[in-house]
Amino acid sequence: MEEQAYDFENLSLGSEGMMVLILQRNLNYLGNNLIEDGLFGEETYNVVVQFQMKHKLIANGIVDYKTMIKVDLEFEKYSKKRKIS
Repeated sequence: MEEQAYDFENLSLGSEGMMVLILQRNLNYLGNNLIEDGLFGEETYNVVVQFQMKHKLIANGIVDYKTMIKVDLEFEKYSKKRKIS
């Protein structure tokens, strides 16, 4: 399976570190207003659930491989649009 080719640890409530910070920055770039502190708290959780619902992913607030890839793809798509404008 494709997911096993990458070393990715799920992010969820209580997670912290650089990957959470990157997630928060990317979600903010997509129009959210999270505090970029690298701590996966209630606000980050709520934004993740909304993102998952919008993109028809399992809306459980856990950033698994599929959610992270979708965030990255949306970030790339949005940043390309902004450069063209």
